[in-house]
Amino acid sequence: MKPLKDVAARHLAAIVQSSDDAIVSKDLNGIVQSWNPAAERMFGYSAGEVVGRSITLIIPSERLPEEDMVLSRIRRGEAVDHFETVRRRKDGTLLPVSLTISPVRDEDGTIIGASKIARDISERLRAQQIEADRALLQQRLSALVDASGALFASPTLGDVLPAVLVVARQLIVADAYALWLLDEEAGVWRVNASEGLSDCFLAPGQGGLPGEPLALRAPVAVTDIASIPMLPARRAAHEAEGIASVLIVPLTIRGRQSSTLVLYYREPHEFSFVDVRLAAALGHLSGNAVRAAELYDDQRDRRERDSFLAAAGATLTSSLDFHETLRALANLAVPHIADWCTVDIVNDDGAIERVAMAHADPTRIERVRQLQQQLP
Repeated sequence: MKPLKDVAARHLAAIVQSSDDAIVSKDLNGIVQSWNPAAERMFGYSAGEVVGRSITLIIPSERLPEEDMVLSRIRRGEAVDHFETVRRRKDGTLLPVSLTISPVRDEDGTIIGASKIARDISERLRAQQIEADRALLQQRLSALVDASGALFASPTLGDVLPAVLVVARQLIVADAYALWLLDEEAGVWRVNASEGLSDCFLAPGQGGLPGEPLALRAPVAVTDIASIPMLPARRAAHEAEGIASVLIVPLTIRGRQSSTLVLYYREPHEFSFVDVRLAAALGHLSGNAVRAAELYDDQRDRRERDSFLAAAGATLTSSLDFHETLRALANLAVPHIADWCTVDIVNDDGAIERVAMAHADPTRIERVRQLQQQLP
């Protein structure tokens, strides 16, 4: 019968070999003495590559003081329990681990080294990060709801669009912000409102970008703006402004993606799950505010048009003097449907006669008359 001591040793060795945790032993100088299969899988080094070498092989340079701390405690007979840190694999990638380190003693009780158990905690940390992101997103979405009053404070589109910029600044940290609008008639994108951008970046030569309505389903997060093939015309402007990263949030106006909220970063920025989801929520909420403003503007325009037509009809039947009627119509047209209106007729002798003139700024009427005399 084998001695119980040998049986226990073999049993312990079997446990070490079959463990899912990396189990490593080292001497008091940090030289690896043993390296189980789980350590090979976890760190990418075979036992033959590591045994006899310093454990610092898998410790990032900025964390080397941790090993001095651990060995100091081991020499004092102290254990290190559940120490969470980061170690480096053979391929250079970093791995978050939890370490439990205990002193190893010889038969006389003298401390001769340390036994280290390393557990991969990347999945746990990932799950914790997801939960933290969800909690933060919920908090930021609540803040978005609170701030949404600014988007719906005014029913007009001219007020809603600048309010989008205000809400964005409150919720998403960036170095600069811009709201771009597409002038579909000219086929050019221009900045409608901005914050944190230089006058040079916004100058007419820089501020107009030829283009068409976008076809984006969600915000676009770009860590390296130089890599965007869709913006080569803006590369010089971005370089001059020092822009490194952008977050592009599409907005829909009158059924077309003819507006974008762009967040600019002057250092490379890694966009988080929360950043992108919050930007998407802001885009959706802003889209709803824009649609409400469009409906309001349409209804207002319709009311004004109906009011003008009714007033025009009444004017046409109010006098038999057509000169007086035409002057009344010109005054009615401004500013309902135009800033400026003139009515010219051809009289009986074939000459053109101006019978009515109206302008939103009455002081300009005399100037127009002077020009008419100079350039008949």
